[in-house]
Amino acid sequence: MKRVPVETEFGYLFGRDAIFLDEVIYDCRNLTLKGEFNGILCSKKQNSYITYEIEFKGVYYFRSIELDVSITLDNKYWHEGTNFDEILDSDVLKAISKARNLKLRHFLFLTYDDVFEIACQDFILKTTRIRDKTKG
Repeated sequence: MKRVPVETEFGYLFGRDAIFLDEVIYDCRNLTLKGEFNGILCSKKQNSYITYEIEFKGVYYFRSIELDVSITLDNKYWHEGTNFDEILDSDVLKAISKARNLKLRHFLFLTYDDVFEIACQDFILKTTRIRDKTKG
């Protein structure tokens, strides 16, 4: 199993305060997460918060766990990569391939409070800058 950072238009996301989550929508094999990125914690630093909407399409595996519990239970998510990584050659992908003969992608998306693990066909990320951090 190998974790590969997913690059957004603002670069890579690092740190517990990098991604905040406001809404989760799961509907007919599609998972949508909505919230804000902290632009200061993007590798291509921004002086603003950035709203995001990420839709994972064709979801066959979805796991959500509170971040501090995941650290205690799994002790694997937080310190190994960025806040948004793709997992290559995972046991989850192998199991889905065997059961459904599907080639999917496996992602970790770590927000301030929660870890989302998703195996799906693909994702779409939409972003918008919303406010300058220096103006409170």
